Amino acid sequence: MPRPTNRWRRDRSPDLEGLTAVERRVFDQVAAGQSDSEIAAQLDISPTTVRLHIARVLAELGVSTRAGLTQRSGPRSELAEQSAEGGPARGRGVGAGAEWWWGLRRRSKVATVGVLAVVGFLLAIFVTADDARGGRIVFSSGRDIYTVNGDGSGLTRITSTLHTDRNPVWSPDGNRIAYLSDRDGPGVYVMQADGGEPTRVADAITVAFGRPTWSPDGSLIAFQEEGDEYAIHHADGSGPLQVSDGEGSRLTPPAWSPDGSRFAFGSPSGLRVTRQDGGDEIFLTRAPAFQPVWSPDGSLIAFMGLVTDGRDVDGSLEVYVIRADGTGLTRLTHRPINTASELRRTSDLAWSPDGSRIAFAAWWDGNAEIYVVDSDGSELTRLTERLANDRSPRWSSDGKRIAFAASNPSGTSRRAGLYAISAQGTGLTRLSRAPVDWPISWSP
Repeated sequence: MPRPTNRWRRDRSPDLEGLTAVERRVFDQVAAGQSDSEIAAQLDISPTTVRLHIARVLAELGVSTRAGLTQRSGPRSELAEQSAEGGPARGRGVGAGAEWWWGLRRRSKVATVGVLAVVGFLLAIFVTADDARGGRIVFSSGRDIYTVNGDGSGLTRITSTLHTDRNPVWSPDGNRIAYLSDRDGPGVYVMQADGGEPTRVADAITVAFGRPTWSPDGSLIAFQEEGDEYAIHHADGSGPLQVSDGEGSRLTPPAWSPDGSRFAFGSPSGLRVTRQDGGDEIFLTRAPAFQPVWSPDGSLIAFMGLVTDGRDVDGSLEVYVIRADGTGLTRLTHRPINTASELRRTSDLAWSPDGSRIAFAAWWDGNAEIYVVDSDGSELTRLTERLANDRSPRWSSDGKRIAFAASNPSGTSRRAGLYAISAQGTGLTRLSRAPVDWPISWSP
């Protein structure tokens, strides 16, 4: 099936997928015939910024002049009530639905009651709930760290130095952010959620891969320190609690159990679980395993493992779950989703807050797409189908939306950025246009 293009005609709704949330609101208001000053007042930005957004919209949609937007789009491309109130921009389906409704209104002069019925019908089909877009997402882009609201508003750069800051992750209470930085040499840092002067917690090997992980109570941070050793440091920077000397893997960070009493480690020798102090180590599998992630209730561990059931082992990985006591190993996917050599650059498994589903990225059709599968292996659902590599899915705290980072396979920024989509695969929203590093983190 051919991909839709960005050039559009009077009889077809524009492809808005490439626009950010703010750009979609600007598009709506330009299409409605509003002036730069009117748009600036409604969005609380300067007229100069409005004109910059209009230029980006024109370039994205392949329209040469501002008049082309007003003439081709019809009265509105989206529900004006949402845009006027600064609500989230909708996916392409809403634009198509609104365009169809306005065309119907012009052609048939539908009575007021009938119009309201149609609007209600379209709302039920196309509009996702606003309360699913709460919380903030933290990510790194270039050398700095940014946060943005779940609806694409409030994009804020919270670090701005000559150094490289990467791999941020929210604390369990959402008040702090841990991240890697090469200021004063590679290290783990903690800062407040709104930025400010950071605290150096410990030295690190590099900022190129790996990420710090918080203990559930937010008092400790674990990370790989040197070689196969994992260190646990106090999050306030007061020093180390302990360093493990067992076999680990540079490819994946240690994973805290939800009660904070145990770690799960992925390694080439298998998946193992230990107490926080390193005691009572048990191997749950003896085949290579990576990226362990505990279910919210601590009963299951999801991980990426190499195929060991008689097929040729070529480095391809699949998604498994296993009980925390080592029983009940279940394969959830039956096609390789990645290769072990790429694990340094990814952190893709994510449990839904209720523990019923797992989101992951898979390379099944030439590029990475986001999928969701039930924890028993049933109901596999593909959420994205785009000419981009979609990675690092992260759930909103209410489980209704999933954010992910996207890069363009050709190396351009055409569809790169930060996106969010509903857990059913609708309402795709571009939150940031700039290329985004993975992993990302959504606030609790």
